[in-house]
Amino acid sequence: MEDSLNTAYDDAFRTMIEKCDDLVIPFLNYMFGEHFTENDQIIRTSNEEFSQKEDGVIKKRITDSQLTIVSEGIRKRYHVECESSVKTGSVLVRVFEYGAMMALDDAKLSEDELELVVDFPHTGVLLLRSGELVPNTMRIRIITPNGEGCSYQVPVMKESDFSLKDIFDNKLYFLIPFYLFNYEKNLGEIDNDEKLMLDLLKEYNEIAEKLDCLVETGNLFSRSRYVIIQMIKRVADKIAMRHSNVKQKVGDLMGGHVINLDIFQAEDKAEARGKAIGKTMGADMLASLLRILVPGSSEYEAALNGPAEVREELFKKYNIG
Repeated sequence: MEDSLNTAYDDAFRTMIEKCDDLVIPFLNYMFGEHFTENDQIIRTSNEEFSQKEDGVIKKRITDSQLTIVSEGIRKRYHVECESSVKTGSVLVRVFEYGAMMALDDAKLSEDELELVVDFPHTGVLLLRSGELVPNTMRIRIITPNGEGCSYQVPVMKESDFSLKDIFDNKLYFLIPFYLFNYEKNLGEIDNDEKLMLDLLKEYNEIAEKLDCLVETGNLFSRSRYVIIQMIKRVADKIAMRHSNVKQKVGDLMGGHVINLDIFQAEDKAEARGKAIGKTMGADMLASLLRILVPGSSEYEAALNGPAEVREELFKKYNIG
């Protein structure tokens, strides 16, 4: 259990990056000043990078995210690191190292092989803890042999800068699992004060209600709501592990098992099956089929538990055996 908790923050970050497009797009838009939409394509690449040291040892590095967004035929690469330490120097070194390896992965030689072009990804940092003096940007400067050099900015998002209102106004639902970091310095006091505890739980109840509303109005996928709720619990287990009252009550309020990817597996199977059938179906019919195939959806429950004639009609319509 303790080993699992050691990676709780990375697990939460990577789970949302890997599984929740509707959380990732607004997050990238805000961090990099982009205007991507839900219709733009996210391509996820391996987050493992390998480098060979002077002694010949191959060292594996795992980045927090590597994404390519395809929008109107234009491809942009992004690399975002999530950092829980208050020291920013180490993450800046890590950002450059990973960025350089990603750039080399796609490096291009000219036809005469006399010029090498390396294209660095757009890079940013999410700081879960930060000091008051941490700026909104950091900079990486590269000095070339001719002395001219070049530099680029690394945008920084700090969890502490965002209230619940800021998060929901800007659709930064990606930040919700880490919201408890804003109370970290006061967890000991909250753990032993009934009023402070009630105030904290009131905020988390508000979060749950707003997420439900977003799902009901079609502004958030139900799967993303599920992930957020589970990652709140996972982060709370780690950050409040010495404050049992906070840990238990936040966990009880949000409910559910910490990481249960069965819903992802069910949706993956549904998507694969839907794509196979979708070759001969229109987009609207494919969307309906996916809703029926995903356990937990209202259409699925109707097909499974409704009158026999309704079920037979649906199964026949979508060629479900």
